Amino acid sequence: EVKSSTASGQVCGPKTVVVEAILDDEITEEKLDDQPIILIGGPAVNKWSAHFAGVAYPTGGKALTGEWAVKPGEAVLKLIEEGRQNVAMVVYGYSGDDTRTKVRDIVKGSI
Repeated sequence: EVKSSTASGQVCGPKTVVVEAILDDEITEEKLDDQPIILIGGPAVNKWSAHFAGVAYPTGGKALTGEWAVKPGEAVLKLIEEGRQNVAMVVYGYSGDDTRTKVRDIVKGSI
């Protein structure tokens, strides 16, 4: 819950945030920059993660290098800001379980 005060002493209540879950093939490149976005799943399973990583979709495993590479038990959390109106956050792990663990950490605020 977020509360704020104004100079006149009025208190504003919590802000409602609407989160829409959609699949990567349900969004176009034109719509991708309309709002902040969280991409879950790496370049092997999410075409927009591959787009931001600069690799062909699907790309995974040893083909991912540098900051996009992951090992068993690891996960990536990367913010993409350059050239965008809004921030994109990419979250993925070496495996589906590693991805789920990283997403849970984000939701719990333990990152």
